[in-house]
Amino acid sequence: FKDVTGFDVSATVDDVNSVAVPKITASRKFTPKFGVRASQSLGNSRKTEAKAEYQLSRGISVVGSWEGQDRQESVDTTGQTQENQDKFGLDLEYRFEFK
Repeated sequence: FKDVTGFDVSATVDDVNSVAVPKITASRKFTPKFGVRASQSLGNSRKTEAKAEYQLSRGISVVGSWEGQDRQESVDTTGQTQENQDKFGLDLEYRFEFK
């Protein structure tokens, strides 16, 4: 399915309800050193994630990420209203392979 459409469908766990929900992921490599990936879960509380990765050299990459949820306000167990917030990140990754 992924080879034909470019999309990958998998299951993830909804932390609030502890049930499996479908998740759609799309990724694209623009150059050998730069690629992006975005995904969205399709449960009651939709979660969207996006990552961009740039490879500086062999094994060293810079990864920017964003994670967000629907802007619906939820009430926690204490009766207080909580608003979901977006999360941003920038990481320097070092990877190595051993055989």
